[in-house]
Amino acid sequence: MLSVHDVFLDPVDDFAYVTVLNVEGDTDALIKYSTESFAEVDRAVVGDDPHLAATASNDVLYVPAQDSNLVSILDRDTLDLVTEISVPAAHGAVGAVDRRNFDVFYTTNIAGGGTDAIYAIDTVTNELIGEPVDTPFSTPHNLFLSAQADKLYVTHSGDNDQVSVFDIDEQGLLELSGTVTVGNNPFGLASVAGNPFDAEFYRFQSSSSFGSYLFAGDEERESINNDFANSFDEEGLAFTAASQANDELTAFSRFRSDSGYLLVGEEERTAIVEDANLSEVFQEEGLAFYTYAAGSDKGSAFHRLRNLNVPGAYLYATGDELANIQNNLSDVYFDEGVAFEAMV
Repeated sequence: MLSVHDVFLDPVDDFAYVTVLNVEGDTDALIKYSTESFAEVDRAVVGDDPHLAATASNDVLYVPAQDSNLVSILDRDTLDLVTEISVPAAHGAVGAVDRRNFDVFYTTNIAGGGTDAIYAIDTVTNELIGEPVDTPFSTPHNLFLSAQADKLYVTHSGDNDQVSVFDIDEQGLLELSGTVTVGNNPFGLASVAGNPFDAEFYRFQSSSSFGSYLFAGDEERESINNDFANSFDEEGLAFTAASQANDELTAFSRFRSDSGYLLVGEEERTAIVEDANLSEVFQEEGLAFYTYAAGSDKGSAFHRLRNLNVPGAYLYATGDELANIQNNLSDVYFDEGVAFEAMV
């Protein structure tokens, strides 16, 4: 009897991919469906007992087939075979944007008893990365990556009650960092995303240049209050942002001029750095925080207000303060629009 096994939604297009078991002999099938019409679009013959995953960084599918001892890599558009990689008892499948200039696909050798248990494939070259990694328990079954793609979690099924936890280094290689005891025979696993907005930013006004503002996190805030209290007056908590990268968030950098400070997103940062005139006026100080970009409608919209009396000085405001500035201080501040969205 035919049975549906894995289902995967295309990360960039309107298709779903389904693996089907017990098709014929030593092969099974991968079927491509339209998520708009639910009609079958195409199908391909794959190895026996197939799983599947993909990433948004390329246009292929990764299909580990346990009983065929291989990972087949198929073109997502045509389902044509791109290449095959030999992996014994290839079972679990997970891929994620690793934010290190390449993605990594991981699969498990479920029948290897914990020896040569996890294989990593660079999704740019579609070649194995390093040597397979052992696990401390047998039957490495399914995999899950942390949101930051810096940890890999592996369930150990059968007679086990353990989940292995691996750190992922800059090359995508794994190192065991610990284990977690769970219920007997763990299969799949997932996570509930925590709140990424873990960094509070405070607003300071310059004592020497009225209308010039600085936004600082906890550590810098303490340093300013201890060592530069004569230069800056703290006005309180301004917003909360994230200290770590996240697929939904944009990196914002801080620049300093002779008169004040400027916060910019990735595109504007590049424009400033590459412009000889602007880079003379604004000196980059580095990454400030991660938060939602303008137009995301996921946080409070902070407008960037340019001080008309102090060239190079900017204020970022939202809510009632922004309305007051727009209504009563338009001769002092020019509203340049939404700069970013953050939590208040």
